[in-house]
Amino acid sequence: MSFQERMSLTVMTASTVAYIIFMLLIGRAWNAGRFEGPEGLVYTGKTLLIFIAIFIVLTVGSLIIQAIFETVLTGEEDAMDEGEDERDRAYEFQSLRIQSIVSGVFFCASLGALWAGFSGPVAIHLIFFGFFIGMIAGELRKFLLYREG
Repeated sequence: MSFQERMSLTVMTASTVAYIIFMLLIGRAWNAGRFEGPEGLVYTGKTLLIFIAIFIVLTVGSLIIQAIFETVLTGEEDAMDEGEDERDRAYEFQSLRIQSIVSGVFFCASLGALWAGFSGPVAIHLIFFGFFIGMIAGELRKFLLYREG
């Protein structure tokens, strides 16, 4: 398994763990009624901003830990410096394209949810869920492209 494949797996794993924790916390808050009324949007905004910061720290931290393990296990100091070629850029572009498509579909779905009468926090969480699914789909596509060679 190549370095890029392991990094994609690390990103997908860290993101999934972070999102599961987020969903558990949001589920409790939803059951407690914190998303209802005018304060619901304020609570949604605060919660998402805090979670985005935690998500970034967790993802970057897991990548750094992965790189350290990579260096220790292989004994190569330049495990991350394999260089980027045209293939890597093409894979990254395909990954980004998938992320954009999936996120756009969920954005449209959130507008449909608003049109159907759902509350603002539901639409915002649907957008956030779309970003998460798009990122996972893009990383999975990149991982599969590297596996194919």
